[in-house]
Amino acid sequence: MPTKIIPGFPEYTITTSGEVYRNGRQKKPQKHRNGHWTISLWKDGKRTRTGVGRLVLLTFIGEPEADQVCCHGPEGRSIHDISNVYWGTLKRNNGPDKVRDGTLLRGERHGRSKLTQQQAEEIRAKYKSTSTSQRKLAKEYGVCQATIRDIVIGKSYSQ
Repeated sequence: MPTKIIPGFPEYTITTSGEVYRNGRQKKPQKHRNGHWTISLWKDGKRTRTGVGRLVLLTFIGEPEADQVCCHGPEGRSIHDISNVYWGTLKRNNGPDKVRDGTLLRGERHGRSKLTQQQAEEIRAKYKSTSTSQRKLAKEYGVCQATIRDIVIGKSYSQ
């Protein structure tokens, strides 16, 4: 497995799968409370804690552009292999990537959701088949009219 010296930390090497070594001994990463794996690197008596995926990218791909962050692919944030990490924007990481991974909190998966997916489908069906207004549906389901509008146009509780 290819190993390279981590830029700025000559005592440390990293593999394309994210294994970090110092003086030939493997270092153990720690899982941060946000679910990302980090590792502490020491230089001149100062500790730097950084994400393992970010180190893989810095070492094998290079520096990111100004608006880029370390993103993980479909295998999830605990797989740091070069094939599963890339430099991307926050917008992509928090949008299409979350949809792809099934981690976007929309519809009934959102903690403040007042409706179930089944109720949203009922609302769509009632709105299409009858002349029931969005305002009446909102009153019936105990939500605001804007929620009904978002369901009807597919912005929330989308299929």
